[in-house]
Parts: sequence; structure tokens; C-alpha cells
Amino acid sequence: PLVFWLVIACLVGTAVGMWKPWEQGVTRHTPSSPALLVQALRDPERGPTAYLQLISTGQAGGPALLEAAQDPAFPERKRAIELLGRIRYVEAVEFLVGLQDPALAAERLTALGNIGGPEALGALREGLQSPSEELRFVALRELSDWREPVARGLRDEVIPYLKDSQFGRREFAAKFCGRQRDAQAVTPLITLLEDERGDVRQAAAWALTQIGTEEAIEAVQGAYAKGAIPEAPQ
Repeated sequence: PLVFWLVIACLVGTAVGMWKPWEQGVTRHTPSSPALLVQALRDPERGPTAYLQLISTGQAGGPALLEAAQDPAFPERKRAIELLGRIRYVEAVEFLVGLQDPALAAERLTALGNIGGPEALGALREGLQSPSEELRFVALRELSDWREPVARGLRDEVIPYLKDSQFGRREFAAKFCGRQRDAQAVTPLITLLEDERGDVRQAAAWALTQIGTEEAIEAVQGAYAKGAIPEAPQ
């Protein structure tokens, strides 16, 4: 009988030992609630996985992310704000528009650009007028993918950036003019077909193709024939 019970004890111990790592593995890989995932952003090891899981939760993660973004003591506010934009959480717009923390300004504009809407567009327009080169860059980057028509006044504010000293801002301004199909930008865009940067030339060619006037198309064809752009934009 003693031997029998010793054998049983060994088998039970082995089973428990095998269960514990498996249980921990399940805990690591089983999706958590959005609130727990938001808290996991603070963990250097679990943070990257929690970030991806929050994206996959979509709108369900919005309330927890918004609560974290509103908390000045939350150490990962930047990532929370970024994620609000990634999941396009419209309920966060009012908070983001009113957010005045300079340390979060770039993330704020990026999130608003992703979410979209009239209030977000107003914030991006303010970003264009910022003394900060970084914020002007971010504002133009977000506007370069803005697909809704905007007022003439905003288009007029972007056109001067086609001559900006920073090539990234020239490129984003060109894309914006193309998406807006702004015929008033044709002349400066044609000038960009001779820009020193190939990606700026290609962006200008694409924009001119989108605008589609006879002058614009002829300029692109000429640039392609001279080898200024590697391929004809579609």
C-alpha cells in the first residue's frame, strides 16, 4: 500500500508540474479585456503584444484607451492617443481637439488625422501655422492623405509648402494638391518635376496626373521622357 500511494503521489506531482506551464501559456496568449490590455502597455515585455491586440479589438478598446489618454499619470499616454487614432475612435475627437499638452502635440495631430472629420481638419489647419517644424510636418503628412474636399482657404495655405525647404513637406504638399485636384497648384507642381529629390518629383507627377489638365499631363509626359521620373504615374 505504501508503494501504491507513493506512485500516486508522483503521478499527481507530475501532472501538476505539467499543468502549470501550460496554464501560464494559456494566460499569456488568451486575449485580455481592453482595460487589462491598456494596463499591459506599461509592461516592456507585454506592451508590444498588447498594442497589437488593442488594434484588433477595434472600437471595443476605445473607452479604456480614452480613459488612459485623459490620465496625466498614465505613463503610456502617447501610445494610448496613437491607438485612439489607429482604431478611429470618433468619441475621442472632443478630447483630442481640446488637448493642449505640447509633449503630446504630434500624437494628437496624428490621431485626429486618422479619425477625420471637420474638427480634426480644423486642428490640422492650426498645425500648419505652428512655429514647430515637427508639427507642420505632421499636419502636412496627415493632410496628404485627406480624401474629402476642403475649402479654398486651406488649399491656398498648403500651396506655398510646395516651395518649402524641407523635402518631406514638399512631398506631402504635392500629394495633398493631387488629392484635392487643385488646378491652381499646377504651375508650382510642374516646377517640382525638376526637384532634387526623386520622391518629390514622383509625388508632383502623381498630383499633376490626378489634376488632369492638358498642361499638367503634358508636363508629366515630358518629365517621364527625360527620365526625371522613373515611371508614368497612374
